[in-house]
Amino acid sequence: VTGKGTNGCTSTDSVTVTQDITKPTLSIATPSILTCATTSINLTATSNGTITWSGYNAGVNPITVSAAGKYYVTAKGSNGCTSTDSVTVSQDGSKPTLSVTTTGTLTCAMTSINLTATSNGTITWTGNNAGVNSISVSSPGKYYVTTKGTNGCITNDSVTVTQDITKPTLSITTPSILTCATTSVNLTATSNGTITWTGNNAGVNPSAVTAPGKYYVTAKGTNGCTSS
Repeated sequence: VTGKGTNGCTSTDSVTVTQDITKPTLSIATPSILTCATTSINLTATSNGTITWSGYNAGVNPITVSAAGKYYVTAKGSNGCTSTDSVTVSQDGSKPTLSVTTTGTLTCAMTSINLTATSNGTITWTGNNAGVNSISVSSPGKYYVTTKGTNGCITNDSVTVTQDITKPTLSITTPSILTCATTSVNLTATSNGTITWTGNNAGVNPSAVTAPGKYYVTAKGTNGCTSS
């Protein structure tokens, strides 16, 4: 700049204009993953300016979030310049696999069966410690099993154990009377099971007898139950 006096003399001076448009630093710490066990996480930004997370007041840092998605943050320096960044929060809510098998039905012959679960998580049968698998049961009813994944997510299932202890039918035809003329009679049983007269092989029916007395017969069903 120049100044000129009335006497024609001049003076000259200058001024230097500087500029500060340096943006503030801004970084975000890598967040944890949301899971069934970790339902909320903190998002933390670091800056030499004032931090503002979208949807929050300036200076609130860290923030707590419970939903997956993209989160934005801004830092404002004392010179008014800003830096913007974002972070994506991911979520693992996948449930572990779970299937149940049984070794059959409870019967008079099979008084206990095994229940086996298959999973890529940790299996727990109700009433048993975690990891105990298979379990042996001897009563009919509904049995519950849970599996827990490494992410804390849980899958439930159940299995119904049935029981067949129905006894086979059994009836005996009234035999003839032994006499001097009738020296042997046949004893005949009727059943939907396998008939065995005492002293005879299974399946021998009728059974011929020549002496008076009490004769015993048993019928055995395919489920192992018997009637006498």
